[in-house]
Amino acid sequence: MHYVMLIYTDPAAFGQLPPEEIRALTGEVMEFDRSISESGNNLGSIRLQPATVAKSIRVRAGRPLTTDGPFSEAKEQIGGIYIIEAEDDDEAAEIASRLPVARIGTVELRPALGLDIRGQVFRMYDEE
Repeated sequence: MHYVMLIYTDPAAFGQLPPEEIRALTGEVMEFDRSISESGNNLGSIRLQPATVAKSIRVRAGRPLTTDGPFSEAKEQIGGIYIIEAEDDDEAAEIASRLPVARIGTVELRPALGLDIRGQVFRMYDEE
């Protein structure tokens, strides 16, 4: 089964961490990346630029509207994603719980209904 791990952190709180903690956390994340890549669970990951440089696109009455943001009331913002492969929900949750950023933020785990990586389409997990 395929899962998406959405990583949320509070940029203000993260920015207040001492530099040595940020370096240590970065090293732990690199080790996490290595371990799930070696095990074959990691199908890809992306670190995102901050929400302050994002644009939101909406189409209303057939016309695209572009605004800066997203800007929401939530303190936590999405900072990156992983696409993983796991046998079941339990294994996926175990992998997500090992991500070091989960100690200071939130990892949202969602099963993927279908996955297309560079033109290689993986079947939906509920197909027989």
